[in-house]
Amino acid sequence: MNSKDNVLEIKDLKVDAHTVMGTAELLNIKHLEIKTGEIFGIIGESGAGKSLLALTILGLLPKNVYVKNGQILYKGEDLLKKSQEELSQRIRGKGITMIFQDPMASLNPVFTVYDQVSQVISRHNPGLSKKQLYDRVIEMLELVKLSDPENTMKKYPHELSGGMRQRVLISMALSAKADLLISDEATRALDVTIQAGILKLLEELAEKLGLSTLFISSNMALASTVCQRLGILYAGEVLEIGRVEEIIRNPRHVYTRSFLSSLPTVEKKGKPLPIIKGIYPDPLNKAKGCIFADRCPDYSAECSQNKPTYHEVIPGHFLACIKEEKHKPSSDNDMD
Repeated sequence: MNSKDNVLEIKDLKVDAHTVMGTAELLNIKHLEIKTGEIFGIIGESGAGKSLLALTILGLLPKNVYVKNGQILYKGEDLLKKSQEELSQRIRGKGITMIFQDPMASLNPVFTVYDQVSQVISRHNPGLSKKQLYDRVIEMLELVKLSDPENTMKKYPHELSGGMRQRVLISMALSAKADLLISDEATRALDVTIQAGILKLLEELAEKLGLSTLFISSNMALASTVCQRLGILYAGEVLEIGRVEEIIRNPRHVYTRSFLSSLPTVEKKGKPLPIIKGIYPDPLNKAKGCIFADRCPDYSAECSQNKPTYHEVIPGHFLACIKEEKHKPSSDNDMD
């Protein structure tokens, strides 16, 4: 791994929360990297910690949630060592930006598209004249392929379709020329046809601008159409990372295989879908060993006693599973 190729790199990140019941362990990520110009997918069930990871990167955690230890390196700079003022002025919006799953809730209903896009541009470019600002708004709306931008920017959010609203949000997110976009279930509220258009747009932006994207989703099929690599998140821990083709065709972790087998397909039509037996881990009382041990059909006593190391099973494919550790390459690539 060449860290110079990464726009973002996470190392030994642990995030906990103070609750009335005690300390909850929310995230425990050994290693994760997003390469420049790459669309990287984080896949997991609801409650796995996907959105929390995004908020941790941006430094927007709730008051009772805190980073216990670790590093979040953005272009080599540790974001966890930055003040809120520095994050707000130099990182959030300008370097790293985010779009959410509900565009209607993210846009102000009483302001036009022009008002909202121009406000973001002005914040990061205070010296622009009215003409320059107008041209810049047109440019951003054209970038996200909104037809008739001069007419679109006069409209209010309720006058736009869901897909158009999401494109407006993307234009706002990129108006300060950010190089890392966090897409948090951004296509979830859209129909299938509109989803396809947004995914194609993300691909084109990655190619045209060198934009890196952290694509957060619970939809494996959707993510596999746009991402180059996938990370599988379970109860706040990354269990497997690999190229999309490897994850889909040859998943190494039992949880990844179980997750894939529970997805509906044409072949399973009319048949009951398999479920993952057992109970989701309690963040207040997490297991000492493998986080998935209690639900794993390949369970052994060793799994519940020892934490699996995060290791490379084949080039570019990483795994946290005790059963697979014997398959490690001779050149030890543990991330410890």
